[in-house]
Amino acid sequence: MWQLFIVPVASEFLSTWGASSNRVASRVNAWNDVEPLYHSYDNMRDEVNNMKSECEAAGVEMSTKTVEKDGVSMDIIHLRTQPSVTENRFRVGVVFGEHPRELISPETGLRTLNSICATSKSKEPCMACKENHKSEHASLLEEAESARAKPMDWQIVLNANPNTRARLERTGDFCARTNPHNVDLNRNWDDKFDAVGDHGPAAFSEAETSLYRDQLEEFKPHAYLSIHSGQLSMYGPHAYSTGEEDDSYAEFGVLHKIQPLCKDCTVGPAGMLQGHPITGSSFDYVRDKLKSDYSYAFEIYLNANADVSSGPNGCFRYFNPPNADSYERTTAAFSNVVLQTGTLSYDHSMGAAGNTKAASEEAGASAANMRTALIEEREDPRFKYQDDQ
Repeated sequence: MWQLFIVPVASEFLSTWGASSNRVASRVNAWNDVEPLYHSYDNMRDEVNNMKSECEAAGVEMSTKTVEKDGVSMDIIHLRTQPSVTENRFRVGVVFGEHPRELISPETGLRTLNSICATSKSKEPCMACKENHKSEHASLLEEAESARAKPMDWQIVLNANPNTRARLERTGDFCARTNPHNVDLNRNWDDKFDAVGDHGPAAFSEAETSLYRDQLEEFKPHAYLSIHSGQLSMYGPHAYSTGEEDDSYAEFGVLHKIQPLCKDCTVGPAGMLQGHPITGSSFDYVRDKLKSDYSYAFEIYLNANADVSSGPNGCFRYFNPPNADSYERTTAAFSNVVLQTGTLSYDHSMGAAGNTKAASEEAGASAANMRTALIEEREDPRFKYQDDQ
């Protein structure tokens, strides 16, 4: 989530995929209260390592590495679709888990990885779900197939705040947002950095942000995505300004095409929608300092009925889906959003360079997403879900 105070917006829209339990414990105070609906990070890492052969079978090259600094170890995952194509490759960087309390962020990242690699797990129905999720599932698999058809490189970090994530799992502190030095990592980047509050004493003072910065500088993403929860929003540039949407930024054209996948999501510049400037974000740094062509941030879940001031149980329920159906809707819909953001940014980039096929695919995305939204609404005429139990 991008801020510490609570902004009342529409109640949750979406949110297990293959899970054996239908919901978390009635009171969440320890890690075992959320299993098996949620993965520990060790289990996530094992699942990633185990999917490499399925990635290869789907024509996707996967590689992983771990980078370390000052007691922080960060895992970097690289997927390469259409690996034989060497020209006009499009690079997408995606970060999950900057704020550990937002568990649904890396869960969505894990599902995105499974979808790109067409793993057997990606094709499994949600056995614990009570509702029909066929259309969301089919739409995600279709978008993953589209992503595999394009020459793209995906650099994915599932856990950008690993030491606090480990502490959360040990202690059950589901309100944990900052790193062990009490620094908000999404305020510690060198773009309009302001050394106040929990931003840190200096830009890149933290091992986590300097490690990840170095990886991004090496990767040089054309598009960048930062995934959070605590609201329902799709952000384009900038966070540090409260100015209105600027059509000169191509991100907004992409976001409006994707918006039917989250009809309750607000779309616009991050600072404007937040109502105040947000300095030192990774999202702004990659756009302005690394000169990416596209930069986005997504807020993918909110339960406005939960009380974050009540402690771990309230924090967990505010930021994360508590049952299989809401988990399924969130991970399916926003894995689709992540993939479409990447592929539409690629199409826009290629279209701007004169590729008529890419321009046509970009133009058709909005209509396809509207059809998907209408199908989902017909399947469940309520379209509003009660996930706070």
